[in-house]
Amino acid sequence: MSERRVALERTLERVEEQRLSLDSRAKASVQSKAQDEQRVTNLGEELKKLRSRLQDAQKTENQLKTDLQGIETEYESWRQSQPEAEQQLASLREAATGVQEERTRCEVERARLETQLENTGQQCFEQLQQTLAEVVEGTASEAGQLDEVTAAYNDLRNRLEEFGPINMTALEEYQENETRYNFLVQQKQDIELSIADTTKAIQEINRRSREKFREAFQAINENFKQVFTKLFGGGDCGIQLLGEEDLLESGIDIYAQPPGKKVQNIMLLSGGEKAMTVLALLVALFNYRPSQYCVLDEVDAPLDDANVGRFTDLVREMAQRTQFIIITHNKRTMETANYIYGVTMEEPGVSQVVSVKF
Repeated sequence: MSERRVALERTLERVEEQRLSLDSRAKASVQSKAQDEQRVTNLGEELKKLRSRLQDAQKTENQLKTDLQGIETEYESWRQSQPEAEQQLASLREAATGVQEERTRCEVERARLETQLENTGQQCFEQLQQTLAEVVEGTASEAGQLDEVTAAYNDLRNRLEEFGPINMTALEEYQENETRYNFLVQQKQDIELSIADTTKAIQEINRRSREKFREAFQAINENFKQVFTKLFGGGDCGIQLLGEEDLLESGIDIYAQPPGKKVQNIMLLSGGEKAMTVLALLVALFNYRPSQYCVLDEVDAPLDDANVGRFTDLVREMAQRTQFIIITHNKRTMETANYIYGVTMEEPGVSQVVSVKF
């Protein structure tokens, strides 16, 4: 009994070491899975941000296009009317210059005539002893030149006042509008280049994703057929895309035809056939992307002895590259294990772990 106690203590220590090792491996697997899930989440958030940025860029582009069309229309209207306005401005300037010259000439003439009239009035008083007004009253006016000059002067002055203010800043406004137009055109080109780069990056990501998905889909489908045929000893199966237009958004349909049965919905299969089909798909995934560990919980429960044999053969074949942890009550499945861990309760309320190594 003492030797058995010592042996059991050593066995218990070895089991405890193995349990600690398995706990450490399980924690590492959980951390690795959490990191992978975090990476997937980050990639999904980054894709959403890129789509949001693309939508914002498209909205900004549409708004800028609308603003640019309005500015181009306004600029085109102003550009078309500019030559006519410049021509009118030049004509008005020429007319104003002529009127100003005429006014100056008239003022000089008026001053000369006033001086001459004053001199004439003095000479008239000195020579005739009469004022000029008295002489005019006594003499009929033949040509009426003074009235004509006065009327022409008044007419020219009225025409000059009717011209109104002249816009001398039209050229400066034109230069400012042209500078703003060039700035907006440059902005439009920068935004178009940015949108083109973003669209190109998204297209490249989608293209690579579709290629990777198509490659994985075809490989998994081939593996699924091979494993299904091996497990069922024949038959046919496969996975199909529900929509070929968009591979990344398409659903997947699974069909299975065990030997001697018609093609039918997988939900109409028996429990054992469903389990074997799911196991075949799982193994197909493992064959495409192997993993160091695989945990199976009571997958052989609905299987009969023949299918359990096929299942254990498959597990034994895959155990060369993947470590399996199988929870089972089936004796034939236990026979394929290298280590067996069981829980027994020799005393009520006291559980004990028992291990067997082959």
